[in-house]
Amino acid sequence: MFTANGYTSTQHLMGNVEVQVSGNSATMTSYLHATHVVSNGTIDVANGTYEDEVVKSQGEWRIKRRTLKLSTFSSFKPSGRPRCGSWPEPRVPG
Repeated sequence: MFTANGYTSTQHLMGNVEVQVSGNSATMTSYLHATHVVSNGTIDVANGTYEDEVVKSQGEWRIKRRTLKLSTFSSFKPSGRPRCGSWPEPRVPG
Protein backbone atom coordinates (compact mmCIF):
# COMPACT_ATOMS: atom_id res chain seq x y z
CA MET A 1 0.00 0.00 0.00
CA PHE A 2 2.65 2.52 0.98
CA THR A 3 5.07 1.65 -1.82
CA ALA A 4 2.26 2.33 -4.32
CA ASN A 5 2.29 5.91 -2.98
CA GLY A 6 6.05 6.19 -3.61
CA TYR A 7 7.17 5.71 -0.01
CA THR A 8 10.42 3.82 0.54
CA SER A 9 10.01 3.58 4.32
CA THR A 10 7.36 4.41 6.89
CA GLN A 11 6.95 4.55 10.65
CA HIS A 12 3.59 4.80 12.41
CA LEU A 13 3.36 5.51 16.13
CA MET A 14 0.09 5.31 18.05
CA GLY A 15 -0.63 6.31 21.62
CA ASN A 16 -3.17 7.44 24.19
CA VAL A 17 -5.73 4.82 23.15
CA GLU A 18 -9.17 5.42 24.67
CA VAL A 19 -11.75 2.61 24.53
CA GLN A 20 -15.47 2.82 25.31
CA VAL A 21 -17.09 -0.65 25.48
CA SER A 22 -20.82 -1.30 25.16
CA GLY A 23 -21.62 -5.03 25.03
CA ASN A 24 -20.08 -6.56 21.89
CA SER A 25 -19.21 -3.24 20.31
CA ALA A 26 -16.84 -0.44 21.22
CA THR A 27 -15.33 2.78 19.99
CA MET A 28 -11.61 3.50 20.14
CA THR A 29 -9.75 6.74 19.64
CA SER A 30 -5.95 6.92 19.37
CA TYR A 31 -3.43 9.58 18.47
CA LEU A 32 -1.03 8.92 15.61
CA HIS A 33 2.25 10.27 14.34
CA ALA A 34 3.39 8.90 10.98
CA THR A 35 6.62 9.52 9.10
CA HIS A 36 7.01 8.53 5.44
CA VAL A 37 10.15 8.76 3.29
CA VAL A 38 9.71 9.25 -0.45
CA SER A 39 12.28 7.91 -2.94
CA ASN A 40 13.42 11.48 -3.81
CA GLY A 41 14.33 12.11 -0.14
CA THR A 42 11.21 14.08 0.78
CA ILE A 43 9.90 13.29 4.27
CA ASP A 44 6.16 13.49 4.91
CA VAL A 45 4.96 13.77 8.52
CA ALA A 46 1.32 13.34 9.55
CA ASN A 47 -0.36 13.81 12.93
CA GLY A 48 -3.95 13.09 13.81
CA THR A 49 -6.33 10.58 15.31
CA TYR A 50 -7.82 7.25 14.38
CA GLU A 51 -11.47 6.86 15.31
CA ASP A 52 -12.42 3.18 15.22
CA GLU A 53 -15.62 1.20 15.52
CA VAL A 54 -14.85 -2.31 16.80
CA VAL A 55 -16.99 -5.41 17.28
CA LYS A 56 -16.54 -8.62 19.23
CA SER A 57 -17.30 -11.76 17.23
CA GLN A 58 -16.52 -15.33 18.29
CA GLY A 59 -14.53 -14.03 21.25
CA GLU A 60 -12.25 -11.72 19.20
CA TRP A 61 -12.31 -7.96 18.79
CA ARG A 62 -12.03 -6.66 15.21
CA ILE A 63 -11.95 -3.19 13.72
CA LYS A 64 -15.15 -2.70 11.72
CA ARG A 65 -14.42 0.85 10.53
CA ARG A 66 -11.42 3.15 10.88
CA THR A 67 -11.57 6.88 10.21
CA LEU A 68 -8.37 8.90 9.95
CA LYS A 69 -8.66 12.54 10.97
CA LEU A 70 -5.49 14.46 10.12
CA SER A 71 -4.66 17.46 12.28
CA THR A 72 -1.38 18.31 10.52
CA PHE A 73 0.51 17.15 7.44
CA SER A 74 3.94 18.49 6.53
CA SER A 75 6.25 17.67 3.65
CA PHE A 76 9.97 18.36 4.02
CA LYS A 77 12.01 18.56 0.82
CA PRO A 78 15.69 17.56 0.67
CA SER A 79 18.07 20.44 1.32
CA GLY A 80 21.43 18.94 0.44
CA ARG A 81 21.90 17.41 3.87
CA PRO A 82 22.16 13.61 4.21
CA ARG A 83 18.89 11.85 3.50
CA CYS A 84 17.01 10.10 6.25
CA GLY A 85 18.61 6.72 6.80
CA SER A 86 21.98 7.66 5.29
CA TRP A 87 25.01 8.21 7.47
CA PRO A 88 28.40 9.68 6.66
CA GLU A 89 31.29 7.25 6.49
CA PRO A 90 33.02 6.98 9.89
CA ARG A 91 36.45 8.53 10.19
CA VAL A 92 39.23 6.20 11.21
CA PRO A 93 41.99 7.94 13.18
CA GLY A 94 45.37 7.45 11.88
